Amino acid sequence: NDLMREWLEYEEEYLEALLQREGADGRTCSRGCGRDSIYRCADCFGQPMLCTSCCRSAHQLHPFHHVEQWPGDHFAPSSLRAAGLVLQLGHGGVRCPAASASLLDHLDSGDGETEEEVEKQEATEQVSTDEEGFPTMASIQATLNSFSVLDTRHYDDAGNHLLTMVNISTQLLEVGLYPATQKLPRTAFTFQLLESFRLMNLECKMTAMSFYKYLRRVTDPVLPHTTPDRYKKLLRISRQWRYLQNKLVFGFAHDSGVKVKDGKLAYFCPACPQPGVNLSKDWTKDLGDTWKYSRSFVMDGNFSAKHMKLKNNDDFDLTGGSGYFTASPRYRAHLQIANDRQPKSTCHEHKAVNQVHATQKHLTTTGIGAIACARHGCFVPDTVVDFQKGERQVNMDYALCRALGKLEGMPRATIIYDIACQFSVHFGTQVSRNDYLKFSDTIQIVWGIGLFHIHGHRDVCLSRYSPDLIPGIGKVDGEVLETLWSQLNEICGSTRSMTAAHQREVLNDHMLDSNQKKMLNIVQSLSRKYIQALQGLEVAKEGYQNLTANTDQSLITQWIAQAEEAQTRHFADVTAMDIFDVQLQRAPTQAEMQLQLAEDPAQPSSARGVTSWLSLGLKIEELQLRIAGLVKQAGINPTITERLDIDCRKTRLDNMIDDFSRKATQYLAEDVLVSQGNTDSDWHDIELGDEPILPLPSNISTNQCRDHSVGYLVDHELKLRQGQANDALHNIRIDLGHRFFLYRTVVRQAKHSQHKKSRAWDAVHQVNTALSVHTAIYRRCRKAMIALGASSMLLQRYQELKQEYLQLKTVEIDPSVTGTRGKSLPWFWTMNTDLEAGNWMSEFLRVKFHRAKVNVNRCTEEVALLKMEMQWAANFFQHHSNKWKRFAA
Repeated sequence: NDLMREWLEYEEEYLEALLQREGADGRTCSRGCGRDSIYRCADCFGQPMLCTSCCRSAHQLHPFHHVEQWPGDHFAPSSLRAAGLVLQLGHGGVRCPAASASLLDHLDSGDGETEEEVEKQEATEQVSTDEEGFPTMASIQATLNSFSVLDTRHYDDAGNHLLTMVNISTQLLEVGLYPATQKLPRTAFTFQLLESFRLMNLECKMTAMSFYKYLRRVTDPVLPHTTPDRYKKLLRISRQWRYLQNKLVFGFAHDSGVKVKDGKLAYFCPACPQPGVNLSKDWTKDLGDTWKYSRSFVMDGNFSAKHMKLKNNDDFDLTGGSGYFTASPRYRAHLQIANDRQPKSTCHEHKAVNQVHATQKHLTTTGIGAIACARHGCFVPDTVVDFQKGERQVNMDYALCRALGKLEGMPRATIIYDIACQFSVHFGTQVSRNDYLKFSDTIQIVWGIGLFHIHGHRDVCLSRYSPDLIPGIGKVDGEVLETLWSQLNEICGSTRSMTAAHQREVLNDHMLDSNQKKMLNIVQSLSRKYIQALQGLEVAKEGYQNLTANTDQSLITQWIAQAEEAQTRHFADVTAMDIFDVQLQRAPTQAEMQLQLAEDPAQPSSARGVTSWLSLGLKIEELQLRIAGLVKQAGINPTITERLDIDCRKTRLDNMIDDFSRKATQYLAEDVLVSQGNTDSDWHDIELGDEPILPLPSNISTNQCRDHSVGYLVDHELKLRQGQANDALHNIRIDLGHRFFLYRTVVRQAKHSQHKKSRAWDAVHQVNTALSVHTAIYRRCRKAMIALGASSMLLQRYQELKQEYLQLKTVEIDPSVTGTRGKSLPWFWTMNTDLEAGNWMSEFLRVKFHRAKVNVNRCTEEVALLKMEMQWAANFFQHHSNKWKRFAA
């Protein structure tokens, strides 16, 4: 770190030297022929500037070097073929003497030089001296350009390379060598090597140690361990090289006096609206449609990016907050004054909420949190924070405020977060109490939960926070950060033992590379999405028209007004979105039953945790039935994908069973567990096949449980079984309603198209598969109730589910149809007071209408947004083109 601090004094010189290498400066050919230089070889030592003839002759034995051509204002990629190089075989790289001159002379005649010019060129290639006999500077430069590692004159007695230099650092940089130290350097790295390591780290996730071992093997394949140790120097110089390259790319080499501000060494999304970058100057006049100019962010934490405690705390930060990580001093000051109390969750138990205070003594950082644009997956600069414990709200508060602070007068922002239903409740209070959490109070914030994670929440969260129901964001799933984490996790393992600053620099570089790739592919990406959006809009409109074709227009008008009112109130009261879900009162779910039992103050102290244990057992049984359904669906000749999916589920099932069995010893005596597998009851479900029977009270004699003073287990399981039965019956009603909906709107409309007919029946088969699983769960649940000694009144409520009840008839849909008078509904349609004849299906159709309507709205928005994003992307590139033209001027 002392050497790093010393190097900072020379940073401007290094940047200037790197910048000078990017221009031609009107130089003549470096081989002394006097012609104007046209080509530059990226692989030759010193990257010499060469004329066409010298480029061709110098590369006769190096035909695979990469050359660049100077058209007048920049170096453009070229090839040796353009310079007229012909690959000669069989005569040591020279032209075959027996070859016809007429065939090859036009390729090997240079630029039409005369014999005198050729002799002059050959003379200048020889070493020249001045009057006192010392080599001239031109001779030294020519010698350096023709230097070969096989030339023994440039080695000392120990076999080390010798180069005599004047003004060492500057001249080393001019010829493409990076000195390891600034004063009397004895080690230097070629620019090609440093750039190769950076690219291998980005693309192959190669660590510095692996790359160094590779260099040792290349240097001495027989005895690689005898190679001098340059590993620590490589680590230090690679950090400097990465930092200099970033400053060069973002234009700070053109004016070294400009201070690098937070987030200025980072790319952001070219297709997201950015005032002053890709929006027109009068964009604020078009705020009638504010949704067009809103930003969509997705937040998430990553617990793979850990950092270990180090014995040596001396650290040196090169980048500060100039990249994607936020500046440490301000962030640490915020953490010191922030309120760290975690309120009790009002939703399900989420890992991100429950483990906020989890600490690991050997780690200084347990993970990182980041923000990206939800539509294109680009990391937002200056928003990445590290976690000291778990994914605490104080961490993500700071990251979000840094992102919102960059919106510069934009009207609205949509924030998608896995636990937004909990995070949003206290965000406003946290901001008002902390001076470090500031952003414009005119920004309207809309909260959402990703489509994958939302199914782990309560049912009400689906209608309140689903991205499909948020107006103005188009088609977004809110899970794009998961794809970015999967790429970043490949390098996280090698960064754990780095210094904290070094780790941030490496992760910054990978985030920058990810954004750069998205930036370069944005044209193809937007074009592909636009085609898909047009196709999706056509399908959405067709589904909506099929649904509304036979529906009462007065109902449609009423439903549309209902939806518009809900979405208007959504910003102030998220519960207004509940109309997008079934409004009929449901029987208590298994989760609600579990919560009641867990909060019951009358339960004995020995029963703590028993409710979660029993719920795990019920979950295992459901998973057993689902796997059995998949096996049956796959048939006798399953595909490789199906076999892998089933095997993965079975592995997960085995782990859950092991966990359940270990916990069983806390609540059941050993003799009960031994006798559990020898019960004589014959009611066990045949769908379980060869799966092990779990030590649940329903699988054990109830008398045994009460004899061992664990009768409360029987009562608890019976209560949970009621909730499980309610969930299964609710899913059965949904499946039947969905199947009817498919028959009415899809199957009947597909009579004249084989393609549509196949798709329609595939959808029906999927619903039938889900219906079979839910039916098996209910039947298994009822048998368990009988084994637990359920009363006749309870069994009258949860009756036997016959197969004939699962055949949906017109009477379930519309009991007023002629000929259905006096017909009775199956018992499960009317087991709740709200579920009277026709009410449930009416609610189902109303919700289906709302979902179809918002799908059309989101697809329409997607098409409109993609059109604007194409223009914004073009404006983004034009903005940066103008910036570089100003640098050139």
